[in-house]
Amino acid sequence: MATRPFYRARQFFHALGALATSGRASEAGSASLARYLSPPQRALFNAMPAHDRHHSLAVLHTLQRMGETNPDLMAAALLHDVGKSEYDAAGRRIRTVPLWCRVAKVAIMMLPHGERLLLRLSAQGATRPKGMRHAFYLSWEHPRLGAALAARLGVSEQAAALIRDHMQPRRATDPPLLAALQRADDLN
Repeated sequence: MATRPFYRARQFFHALGALATSGRASEAGSASLARYLSPPQRALFNAMPAHDRHHSLAVLHTLQRMGETNPDLMAAALLHDVGKSEYDAAGRRIRTVPLWCRVAKVAIMMLPHGERLLLRLSAQGATRPKGMRHAFYLSWEHPRLGAALAARLGVSEQAAALIRDHMQPRRATDPPLLAALQRADDLN
């Protein structure tokens, strides 16, 4: 799609804006967190980097404007990118995919064999807990990692499945809730 680079550029500048205003969720955002997430899930959300929290709240608000009300979908919207970071046993963020890596991933995916290169970098990074390759591993595997983490904190099976599948290529047979999450994510 020709507009994809523009969408990614807009997303990048939104992330920079979120970094500049890196406070916790707004009052409206806090109400949404309390409505859709349990206390441990809210703590995990608040441990996410500012730009991921900002993006996740924007996805939630887009879904609400689209008329969506399913609580599992809303929980998935708030936690869909939680796998882009790693957390210690106490739930504190210890590592995250840096912004430069997110930009590099998008650029690499535009290359003719970009997906293959990212898969190779990701596989190498799975066994290295630090460095560039590990950042690509977190970026590539974040849906699976995030779904597992959210499931451990008690999200429903449906919410975990939405988180796990949100980056899958779209198909006409996708469940409506997954299609809605993907649309809202793409718009933000």
